[in-house]
Amino acid sequence: MAHTYWRQARLYESTVPVQGKSVVYSTKPKWKTEARKGGGAATTDYIHAEGQTASESVEQQALFRWAAFAAGKYPELRLLYHVPNEGKRSQWTGARMRSEGLKSGVPDLCLPVARSGYHGLYIELKAGKNKPTDNQLAWLEALEAQGYKTAVCYGWEAAKNVIEAYLKAREEKK
Repeated sequence: MAHTYWRQARLYESTVPVQGKSVVYSTKPKWKTEARKGGGAATTDYIHAEGQTASESVEQQALFRWAAFAAGKYPELRLLYHVPNEGKRSQWTGARMRSEGLKSGVPDLCLPVARSGYHGLYIELKAGKNKPTDNQLAWLEALEAQGYKTAVCYGWEAAKNVIEAYLKAREEKK
């Protein structure tokens, strides 16, 4: 089974205009950690938006504003949620949250809607020059192995494009 509906078991890259910005969709490895892990570079989608980007928090807020607006067209967007896994915490709070099941590296966003043979979609949202950590890449790879579509997106517009393309794929796993 090929990883995405955009390609057939091969590396792929294209540039498309999105709201005045040039967005590069690529499955090529961008960082040494991907090449070292093997497989991650060929299976995880990397969406890059060129130009200035805000913080991950601001990008995520913009994505959820778009999702609320677009829920009329895509009702499944009401199921999109954020996994609050980041942020600085006191040592006590961090220990409590880990005992409650907090796990490092879990992707930022989850859309639990089946499409095109996938159980759902997980997105790691990045801003600026941030890169996924080894732990985040490991989670994305593990989720793919369990039948989920995964993507690393730079900016809310790139994430919106991935989500829309995913939802437009109407073939649901039976």
